[in-house]
Amino acid sequence: MELRVAIAGLLLGSTAGAGGAPRIVWAADSGVFRADHGAALLPDGRVLVEGRPRSSQLYDPATNSWSDAGFSLDTHAIYSLARLRDGTVMVIDNSGFYEWWSPAAPTWTLAPSGAERQQGVAFLLSSGHLLTGCGDDGSSYAPTFERFDQGAGVWLDAGALLAPGSRCAISPLPGDRWLKTGGSGSASSVAELWSLDGGRALPLQFSRSDHTSTVLTDGRVLVTGGSGGADPVELFDPVSETWLSIGAAPSDGRDRASATVLPDGRVLVAGGDDGSSAFDSAELFDPFTGLWSAPFQMGARRSSHVAVMLPDGRVLLSGGDDGTAALESTELLDFSSPTVAAAPPPPQQLATPRLGAARGAPILWDDEGAAAYRLDSQGRWVALPPAPPNPGAVAVTLADGRLLRVGAALDGYDLERDTWFTLPGPDGGHARAAAALVRTGEVLIAGGDGPSSAAVLYDPRTATWSATESLPVPTRDAQAVALPGGDVLACGGETATGVTEWCWVYTTSTRHWTFAIRLPAARRRFSLTVLENGRALAAGGENDAGLVDRAEIIDPSTISLVPVAPPLEPRSGHAALRLRNGQVLVIGGAGAAGALATTELFEPVTGEFRAGPPLGAPFASPAVAMTAEGQVLIAGAEDGRLERFDEGRGALPIWAPVLDAPPPARPGAVVTVTGTRLTGVTPGSSGNLRNSPGDLPVLALVRADGALLRPGALRWTPSSVTFQVPAAASTGWLTLSASVNGIEGAAQPFMVGLGEGQRCDAGGECAAGACSGGACVPPPQTAVTTPDAGSPADAGEGDGGAPPDAGSPSVLGVQCGCASAPAGVWVAMLLLLLGLSLRRPADRAQRRSRPNAMFRP
Repeated sequence: MELRVAIAGLLLGSTAGAGGAPRIVWAADSGVFRADHGAALLPDGRVLVEGRPRSSQLYDPATNSWSDAGFSLDTHAIYSLARLRDGTVMVIDNSGFYEWWSPAAPTWTLAPSGAERQQGVAFLLSSGHLLTGCGDDGSSYAPTFERFDQGAGVWLDAGALLAPGSRCAISPLPGDRWLKTGGSGSASSVAELWSLDGGRALPLQFSRSDHTSTVLTDGRVLVTGGSGGADPVELFDPVSETWLSIGAAPSDGRDRASATVLPDGRVLVAGGDDGSSAFDSAELFDPFTGLWSAPFQMGARRSSHVAVMLPDGRVLLSGGDDGTAALESTELLDFSSPTVAAAPPPPQQLATPRLGAARGAPILWDDEGAAAYRLDSQGRWVALPPAPPNPGAVAVTLADGRLLRVGAALDGYDLERDTWFTLPGPDGGHARAAAALVRTGEVLIAGGDGPSSAAVLYDPRTATWSATESLPVPTRDAQAVALPGGDVLACGGETATGVTEWCWVYTTSTRHWTFAIRLPAARRRFSLTVLENGRALAAGGENDAGLVDRAEIIDPSTISLVPVAPPLEPRSGHAALRLRNGQVLVIGGAGAAGALATTELFEPVTGEFRAGPPLGAPFASPAVAMTAEGQVLIAGAEDGRLERFDEGRGALPIWAPVLDAPPPARPGAVVTVTGTRLTGVTPGSSGNLRNSPGDLPVLALVRADGALLRPGALRWTPSSVTFQVPAAASTGWLTLSASVNGIEGAAQPFMVGLGEGQRCDAGGECAAGACSGGACVPPPQTAVTTPDAGSPADAGEGDGGAPPDAGSPSVLGVQCGCASAPAGVWVAMLLLLLGLSLRRPADRAQRRSRPNAMFRP
């Protein structure tokens, strides 16, 4: 065990024990004053808060809002709140009956009852059974442990306590075992090691009650705090079933504190009291050094509060007693340390690198050459066929997973077939146009050089174009983003009379531009980023008067603007991307003195920007893409380097949950995905009577248009998770990832809809292509352009080359409303395809011989 701990400490390096005080983010007040209550993380990422008073509430981190969760059947205080493996939350109290609440039917109902247990503990065993222990009925201690079999709906005897008492702590151990420590009265100096076969007593070095018992990432159990002052911590080894050592004492003796394992393995011990006053401080215990950090200030004094690890890696502290009265306030403690580091370059340096994504894989190409690469699942750069020239194109990920580039030419990359393709188009290309994926799977392309008011829809399932209502005002260089409901928001850009401040919303259902929002300042070269709550952040940019030093949140649902603090410095031509923790990363761009090497992080909860980690070089026009692990690749530095941004949660890769490739499914289908560590490496919470451990996978589905869905697990085990595909998922390729105790796993591509050859009744059922003859057929093959590898594109400068002939049909004769090609053109195309097919094996052999650089997530 000691060797294992030492190795883990070396692996952690500067992560564990790094840093001290967190960033405090004030969340919305609950509006209800609570102490001695309970909270549990739900499968969809929300938090249920219940007890004292009787009303229940739900906190949604995505919207930073509280909502009503109904009235429990009784008023509960100093009770146990535990979550079962289908998301049902059970209250165990001494009220004479238990009750439970399910996300599927969000009302409180009577539950099977066991012994009356005020000030008891409840948690899940590794088998999925719920175990309860300790507590009293108001006059005598509960004498036994009990376990609840949800399938049978009954409570079963699990053994008589060796030292009954209230205010104990219990932690789950591998193999349906558990460790009970301390408690009131004579139980305060006794530990009990239990399994379903019985238990034995182990002496505690220090008497404790109202303390915490926490399972660490290496399996040991940390016992700290409680009555008796600032006693040293005690560490229990479940392998040898012995107390390993006594660690250093914290600075304060904390009764009724919370203890939460952070993603980097450290333990946050927050608040509590010394019997007379509540603490407004917290400390971090590093299990790999056995040392405590210096105490740091929290936002408020809190004792008898709740602490919950959120999927984004932050700890939510809500309610509690400040020594005078109960609290309604909520704060988020953010211990992340974002970093930027050099990313391994591709085998060939690119003059002007650009980034996009295909089925969740970053695709890298050169605006001034033909070299192109993708990042594979092992973090290695894999050479692609040479890319057609299309400088300055806007990258859009199609619903079928292909990458589309909209610029002077219309082309893209097909990951499944490993080919670049060009599209037939009604007018050749759309240089400087805005483009976004709409809910139907079509791509809306609006505006462009001119300026232009033209707007068209491209349907990749049939490779056809259709005209739609023109933009209200001709623009070029506008920004467009897909909204979660399927509509498109387009803002800014240049008109014939100058830079505009107008935004318009394209409504997919009516195919009309429905209403406008006017920004406080006209802008171009700004960023427009959709937040988790469906609003959009417009930041920075420039106009004829210079740089725009402001930002706004656009709320399409209310056709209004929400004011936010300005960015830390004005910039234009920058990149912005929403991270997995919900924040927006703003990167580089041009400032008042030239290209910038700075980043900023926008916090939607507070509406403020803060400084992010510096870049290694200036990035005047950066390009970004997210990897499967949630890191951000950054390209476009003046010296050609690639860099990598990490949120900095600090978890080791060996701790992260892993999902296997999910099977294809249709919207509304129930899917089971296998994997590992889907209940984490630690329950992640303190095991005391106030906190339900966070050992469940919170799933994230991200559509091709960037919309985030939280389907909520229906049930889970350490090696599988079952969920229902939301109807809002639509058909096509999405990515699926899981977070356990704030540790994010890598995302997997996930096909929603019917595959090629499967029987269908309508085209919308097919994940790609269309329904033809009662079966799903692949999308039509369009022309493939393959320049010589490594050679610069013939028209790589200036206007990006002549656009494709608008009168030329695709290779397979896709119907696009185009004129018929002469017979000689068909012959030439067939000869070209024959030549490409003959040279392809040699090209692939050449690509396989190239070295690959390892990208380390």
